[in-house]
Amino acid sequence: MPEVTPSPSAAPSGAVSLLQFEAEVRQQATLGELRFHLVNEMRRVLRFRQGFALEVFSGNRVQVMAVSSLATVDADSGLVRWAHATLQGLQADAGLARLLCFDAKAYADPALDTGLDYPFTFLMWLPLQDRAGVVFAGALLADSQPWRQADLVIATRLGATYAHAWLALAPHQGSRWWLPPWRASRWWWLGAGTAAVGVLALPVRLSALAPVEVSPAQPVVLAAPIQGVIHKVHVAPNTAVKAGEVVLSFDDTRLRNELALAEQRLAVAQARTLRSSQAAFGSSEASHDVAINRAELDLATAERQYAADALARTRLTAPMDGVVVYSDRRDLEGRPVEIGQQLLLLADPSRVELRIELPARDSIVIADGALVTAYLDSAPLEPVTARLVRAGYQARPTADKVLAFHLAAEPAAETPLRIGSRGTAQVYGDRVPLVFKMLRRPLAALRQWVGL
Repeated sequence: MPEVTPSPSAAPSGAVSLLQFEAEVRQQATLGELRFHLVNEMRRVLRFRQGFALEVFSGNRVQVMAVSSLATVDADSGLVRWAHATLQGLQADAGLARLLCFDAKAYADPALDTGLDYPFTFLMWLPLQDRAGVVFAGALLADSQPWRQADLVIATRLGATYAHAWLALAPHQGSRWWLPPWRASRWWWLGAGTAAVGVLALPVRLSALAPVEVSPAQPVVLAAPIQGVIHKVHVAPNTAVKAGEVVLSFDDTRLRNELALAEQRLAVAQARTLRSSQAAFGSSEASHDVAINRAELDLATAERQYAADALARTRLTAPMDGVVVYSDRRDLEGRPVEIGQQLLLLADPSRVELRIELPARDSIVIADGALVTAYLDSAPLEPVTARLVRAGYQARPTADKVLAFHLAAEPAAETPLRIGSRGTAQVYGDRVPLVFKMLRRPLAALRQWVGL
């Protein structure tokens, strides 16, 4: 069978022209080009004299995006304002969800002269819908002759084609919940403002973060009983000891020598007292020395007992069962100390508390029994819940030279904690609006800077 080729001079049929035009619509690269094509090039397949491309926003608010034969759109021009007024009237009367044909003066605003002398009296509203049937754009077409049934069929097909291309170039148009802020209606702004105020007014707990350390609750302080130099610490840090066990010993060289001298003086006093007592039986003069020698014996005895007691105090023992708490042997051994100076802590490992150093710049109003959540470095995924039992009223410098309030919290009874563990605690105060929690620090800094 011989191949049949179309004649170059033969004009394409109406259906072929429509298909070629639809292919041309889908080749538009940008949304602006598609709008220009809609109001200008569509006249090649659909009869109309002037066209307006409009975008429909929430609440069916419309905005003219392109006008045929015009390079730009002036929103304040009479023609554009007339198109807005016409579409608003049509929306209030019949809606924008379907193709409609109507007279140009049906919804004309008497205040706008354009609507009274507009030369094209036959209008058509061509809606562009997404897959859900929601109108997101459309075309307002004007002509000087009545619309035919064939025009309506072609317009319906072209509307679907342009809608498909429009959605492909602007995918967000299929989701009607989103609108650029500069295109949103006043109801959108009102709703957004109401939601923002509601969120900012939500009551939340005011809280502050501070360093925390697990410390013994009501520990026994082991202080220096004498003035001297520490010779040796006999137990390692955090070691359990029994009552009466030697914990620490002092250098006893001087005290041992003093005890030896006191014993010698006691022996001399005893010998003198014995001699004077024996001589008193044969001489009245010797009896006068008996009282003096006995007084010297009593003094030597007391000095010897004092030296023995001082030597005994060179060995510091545990007064009860517990755990010895200190940092390092090297911080104590060889160190001279004064009487009453704190050396060690003896604690019950089952009774602990959380010591919190709340910086003064982050201080909040905290009531007795306030909730505290501690996140220890050794177990960051296992928060420790506690209740505030004590709060210092005066801020004091910490080891890091930070002015802070010292707080104490009692953890839950079933929470086993290791003494010396550190981490971060979150201290909770009263409930306040979310906006106050967000702006508390900026407001405090501003007030300190401004002085009001």
